[in-house]
Formats: sequence, structure tokens, C-alpha cells
Amino acid sequence: MTEIIDSSAVGQDVGQDVAFVKEGVVREIELLREMGETVLQRKNVSGDAEAFSHTGGIVDFLKGGNASAAELKVKCDANTAISHVCQTLSDVVLVYDTEELYDELSLYRPIIANTKNIWERVSVAVHMQTREGAGTIGLGIKSEDAQLSIIAYPESMNYFRYVLATHKNGFAGVVFNIFTTNEAGQTLNKFSQELARYSDAEYVVLTSETPQKAHDISIISFALASVLRIPVFHMHLSAAGEGSTNEENVMLSSSSLVKQFTELFSAKTKEQDLDKVKLVDLAYTLFDLTYHRLHKSIETHGSLSSSTVIISLGQFFGAKNASGISCLNDKDIAEIKDLLLISINDYTTSSVQRVAEIVDSGHVKRVLVVGSSEGGSFGAGNHLYRDLITTLYLTYNLADIDIEYKNVSGLEYGALKRVIYEYATQSTFENEDFAKNQESAEHEGSALVSVVASTCSVTDIGSIKNKSPFSSEKEELFKKIVFKDNYAYNSDALTGERVHFIRVKKKVRLTPESYDRNVFHIEFDTTGSGLEYEIGDALGVYGYNDVDEVERFLEWYGVEDSQQVIAKEVNGKLVYRTIFQWFYQSVDLFGRPGKKFYNFLAEYATDSSEAEKLAWLTTSEGTNEFKKRVEDTTTYADLLFEFASAKPELSQLIDEIPLIKQRHYSISSSAKMHPNSVHLLVVSVHWDVLAQQQKKERHGLCTRYLDQLRVGDEIMVSIKPSAMKLPEDDKRPIVMAGLGTGMAPFKAFIEERSYRKSMGIEVGPIALYFGSRYRNMEYLYGEELEAYHSDQLLTVLRLAFSRDQKEKIYIQHRLQNDSEMLAEWLVRKKGSFYLCGPTWPAGDVKDAIVSSFVTQEGMTEKMANRTIDEMKNEERYVLEVY
Repeated sequence: MTEIIDSSAVGQDVGQDVAFVKEGVVREIELLREMGETVLQRKNVSGDAEAFSHTGGIVDFLKGGNASAAELKVKCDANTAISHVCQTLSDVVLVYDTEELYDELSLYRPIIANTKNIWERVSVAVHMQTREGAGTIGLGIKSEDAQLSIIAYPESMNYFRYVLATHKNGFAGVVFNIFTTNEAGQTLNKFSQELARYSDAEYVVLTSETPQKAHDISIISFALASVLRIPVFHMHLSAAGEGSTNEENVMLSSSSLVKQFTELFSAKTKEQDLDKVKLVDLAYTLFDLTYHRLHKSIETHGSLSSSTVIISLGQFFGAKNASGISCLNDKDIAEIKDLLLISINDYTTSSVQRVAEIVDSGHVKRVLVVGSSEGGSFGAGNHLYRDLITTLYLTYNLADIDIEYKNVSGLEYGALKRVIYEYATQSTFENEDFAKNQESAEHEGSALVSVVASTCSVTDIGSIKNKSPFSSEKEELFKKIVFKDNYAYNSDALTGERVHFIRVKKKVRLTPESYDRNVFHIEFDTTGSGLEYEIGDALGVYGYNDVDEVERFLEWYGVEDSQQVIAKEVNGKLVYRTIFQWFYQSVDLFGRPGKKFYNFLAEYATDSSEAEKLAWLTTSEGTNEFKKRVEDTTTYADLLFEFASAKPELSQLIDEIPLIKQRHYSISSSAKMHPNSVHLLVVSVHWDVLAQQQKKERHGLCTRYLDQLRVGDEIMVSIKPSAMKLPEDDKRPIVMAGLGTGMAPFKAFIEERSYRKSMGIEVGPIALYFGSRYRNMEYLYGEELEAYHSDQLLTVLRLAFSRDQKEKIYIQHRLQNDSEMLAEWLVRKKGSFYLCGPTWPAGDVKDAIVSSFVTQEGMTEKMANRTIDEMKNEERYVLEVY
């Protein structure tokens, strides 16, 4: 196996790493493909494989060439089963073993090396060294449009945290097969917590416990990754010790059957709009139809009317370790009687909702979550436990159910069985057969359960040491807090209105990089969000503060644990968030304070001169300096930095600083032309001020937030209706005047009429007056406009680039030249006029239209102004200026 060092040292620029990969590593992989050697690595093929006893026969089967055998029974371990699937569905398999398991005991154990995948390309495995920044080579391979999969231990995955968090879109469609053995549950929990720090991380987690299930879930993982275009983590929860080979007869799929399933799944997903949870369910259903083996998101064992429930991520029911020691089976559950086991086999937010629906039966009194966190006996570090508490207590209001957590990391199956029995029966476990099994297990070696934590975004509030998980004040907060940023409870309370969560799918800068104005076009995917909009509507965007500035402020303020939880009443509801969440996502820390905040700070200043200065600024004597501070956009943070002796409690700051207000942007797309999508046209706002003898750069909060977004990022938005609507009569003329990003609603208008025309509807004439500084810098959507104009949909296109010539030309000048057309369209044909952009030209634009009515219609100036007022009342003269 070829060794390639993943060359991303700590602090090295990722872009340079990717360039290195493109130039060097990919060429080496291509050479490996050309070799195409078929080396028999494993020879334990048996059973139905006897007909394929020679290498060529196995290769024929793997290619799908043997029509009589869609599957091949092979006695193998999970490593071999997963390796077979990776080989079938990958061009390149990156293998991150531990140093002790370099080659002979590698995680990658295909039956035949370097065979062709379902696309008839040779699949190549590359052994990687694990180091900080692991995974950058994968970015290069994906950039070459190669199908990539990764096999690793959690110890290795921990090093992926930076690349995954900052370049997750580079791993779209990649499956990570992770083998969790020994203390791997704790290691993976660390990995999950690293990823949880980044709010934009999104992926699916699937689990398996046996070699056959490892094979099946691996195929399902590839199918989901290819459709969802996100990383999918398949975690194999092995009962065997590291390096052992717990083998069983496994039905390995031929390439042709794998291809049949993946193509069927892809085709079905295109027939209907499904969210992530329903896609997972569909994958399980279609897999059962193809392979006749049923897998489920949630599995239950025992009676649904039980009062005691035990929940885990991953399945331990019926599992046996390498020594044949069983954890739990039907006989055990029948003996316990009052017990329901719930196993979560794929983890999404809705998985927890489904479990909550089962628990919400009216029978359940006690719930035990078993996991492998490090953070205390009662689950302070376990994400599954936290999400369940949040859902059961907040969404379902099941406060009478006692929920506990047990850390079972490192427990042998016998010991785990004891934990479950004693919790369910509330008595000591005394069983002769169990004692024998326990003795045997201790003699044979450790067979460990690694029930891994979920990958939801959560908050670490420290270890809980009380006997009851809800006996402390801190744990009361823990019961109430909503850990996911996008839970409706938090969002509705903070905003007081219906919000939607949409994802960036495209972002393009429209002005040259050399130009000082950054104007960009951004598109969002609204699939499954419930967002609907009409022509002329505005998108209300809830922006966040700059993360680096927030972290600098909290560090300066002396905050040691930004993950502490603080409660605040918002819109009549208590909202629980971490300190970091409040200052990053909620309070307007970099907004402009009023005099009330100056007085508030004065009360807390321990330096008498600072207290006097703050109080003086709010008096009539301090008016001029206060106005200067307003002009310099002095922020809440600036004041706190300047008057450093005033340090109220953080909870008091959160109460005093107002919440970030949403910013509204005219939607620049037609929902009919772009279903499941919404577009914005944005200019990045920034300026310099001289404040306190220091030059400071200011930024518009929301435009900077939008500019920092990357494809795949999720944002929270709402819809604001507008008076800027198209006429109900499609044949009525429309005249549009837009300056700069004021072009946004008119792009939507043009698209809407283009769509209607394509449907055979007769549409009236359209005139667009567009103005900006330079044609070669700011002719926004110029190519599209010229195309619409050539097609005669856009009847009149008038451009005013103010600085392209000596004399400045503005849109009002272009309007003056078309006085006859304006009078005909707006007066005689009852058309509509729209202006969008900055406020300053509104008066001159109105004067140009008044002039056209006077010269062309014989009106007096007073009559012309009265006509415009009548147009306003009829919503035919609409201004959207700022």
C-alpha cells in the first residue's frame, strides 16, 4: 500500500495544501490507477464462494459479471465488508490507521485489491499518516471530481476537525467509515465536541454493530452522501478489541446490485422534495426492496407500554462479543418485563423527536440514556442525553419523567447487562449464568461497548455530581436550554415572528476584486424551510456579530467560560443561551448606544473620573461630544473598552444591550422562475472613522455577515411583504428606476414577466433605468439585461453611469429624455412607476416625471403633482428608498 503524508502542518495555509495536492498527490494516484494490479489479499472466502475459488471468478463477481450471483456469501469481519463497499463506490480510499496498525492489520481489507468500481475505474487505497490538519489531501482529490471515501479510527478523525469545519463543502458526498473500539467512544466524543463548536457543520451519522450491518449501512451511507451532498459518518460500533477479527458470514453485494440500488435511490429522490430525515427513511426502504434486509432509524425491543426506557445511539440488543458473550436478548427482556429498549441507528435532530414520540405514551416514568461521555456521571458531556432532555422537557413538556444518564464507556457486555438490569428492576443483579459469562469475558479479554455521542451543537455546562440529575440550579437550566441554534423555541422567542432556515447554495461577486465596492449576488436553497414569497417581498435576515470581535471582547472582559448559560426573558418567554451565543448571535454589541446605556455604565464605573464623564455625556453640556460619538458610530463595545472600570455582570449587559434587529433586503428573484430558491443583491458596507484619536474601520453588521457566508451555511430569515408589486393586469406597462443594489426587485420583476410570457401570457412593455458609477465595474446583471432587451421582453433599457464621462449623468437625465414615452405609459395606459435605491435622487426623479406630464399631457405642474399623488394611492407610483 502506498504511503502519502497528508502534508498540512499546524498553521499552514489550507489553500497551499490543496494546491500541493492538485499538483503532486493526484498525479501519484493516477499512476496507481494505471497499475491496476489485482492482488489477492484475503483467502478466507467460503460457503457460496466455492464457485469463485480462483481470483478471476471473484473479480468477475465483483464486477457484476456473474448474473446468477447478485450477492456472495463470505466469512469476513466488518473491516472487509466496509472495504468491499468503499472499493465498489470510490475512486480513492484514504485509510487513516493508527501507527500500530500500519499495514498488516490495516483497516482497509478488501477481498481483491485495485479492482474496478461501478464506474469501471480502478479503485485505489492510499495509506495516510495522521497529523494536524488531516484531510486536506481529500480536498484536492474532490477538486479533481474523484469519488472519495475515508476509513479511520476516531483518534485519526480528531485531526480532521479544522478542515471539516472550515471546508465541509469540499467533502460533499464523502463517506467517513469510523471504527470505534476500546476507548474510541470517548475519543469520538471529543471529535464530536470539536465539530459542535462550528455552527455551520452539518452531517448525518449512521451506526452499525455487526459485519453484515456494516456492509449494508456503508452502502446506504454512500447513497445518502451522493444525494444530500454533505459528509456522512458511518460509525461501526465494534464489540471486538482493536485489531481483532470478529467474523461472520456476510452477504457481499456485487457491483451491479450496488449500482442498481444507488441509481434507484437517486431517481426516487428526484421525484419528490424530501427533507433529510425522509431521505434516510427512503434509503432504508429502497435498500430493503433491493436486498431484502430491513434496517430502521429507530429500533425498539420490549413493550411500548413499559414504564422504564433505556436509550442508546447504536444497537446493543442481541449483540455478542468475540467470546460469544451476549449483551441483551429477548429472554433477558422477557425476564425483566417492564423494559423498553430504544436504539437510534441514525442521528439527526428528528431522530430525537421520534424517540420523544415513543416516550410520550403516558406509561413512561423513568428514562436512562447510556453513552460514553467524559463529562460526569450524569451526562454533562453526552449530546444525545442533552438533546433528549431538551425535547422531552420543552417540546413535549414531560417534566414528570425522571431522565438519567450512565457513562458505560469501557464496560464489558456482562457489566453493561448488569447496569441495564439493575436500573430496570431497581434491584441487584444476581444471575448464575451471568456470573459465568462475566468470568469468561474477563478471561478472554475486554469486549467493549462504545456508544458514541451524537454530533448536535450543544453547550458544555460542566459536570453534574448530584445523585439526581435535576437537583441543582445549574441542572434546572440544563433541562430548559435549547442547544440547537435553530430550534423553533429559541427562534420564535427571540424574534417574535415566524422564521425560516435556509442555506446558501451560490454566492458570486459581481464587481471586480480590484474595485472598492463589493457587490455580490447570493442564492439560498429554501427546500423544506416552509419559506414562501411573492414578487416585491423583502427578506428579513438575522445577522450575527463578527465571531473574532466577539471572542476578543469576551476575552478582554475576563470571561473564562463562554459556554455558561444565561436566561433572559424575550417577548414574554424565557430564552436560555450560552454567553457566547448571546454576544455572537443575539445582542447588538457593535450597535450604537443611547444615553440610557451611558447612565447605566456610570452606575458601575469604579473609577470616579470615568463615572463623571459617562454621566456628563448625557447632560446638555455634553451634547456636542455625544453627537460626535453618534457620528463616529461609537458602539456598546467601544464604550466598555473606553470606560474599562465599568464592568457590569454579563447578565446585566445582556439585559441592557438590545437584540440585533433583522435587516431587510429586496428579494431579487421570481419564485416561479426559481422554485425552492431566493436571491439577494447585496453591497458590503464599510467605512472609516476617527474616534478617540484612532482610525477605526466600521462594518454594516448584516452585510458583513452575508459576505462571510459560504455555500452550505444556514441562516435565519423572515418574509416582509412590500407595496412594490407588479400590476394585476399583465398587459399594463411598468417603468423601473434602480440605482446600484436598487436593481434587486427589478431583476425579480423582469424574471416574473419572463416566466409569464413563457407560459403564453401576454405581458406589457417594460422600461428599466439603471444607474451606477462605472459600466465596467457596476453594470449589475448586465449580460442578463442585454439578453432580455434583445429578446424584446425588456422594451426600453436606459443606462446612466455617472462617472464614465466628464459630465455626470444620472437616471433623472435619462427619464427627461423619454418624456413622451413616460406620459403615454403612465397616464394614457395607466402603467406603474417604481424607484428603488438611495433617497437622494427621489426628488429629481419626480421632477422629471412631472415635467413629462406637463409637456406631453398639457397639465399644470399642480395637476401633474396631483396625478402622481393619485398614482400613489392606486399603488402605481412606488418608492423603496433608503
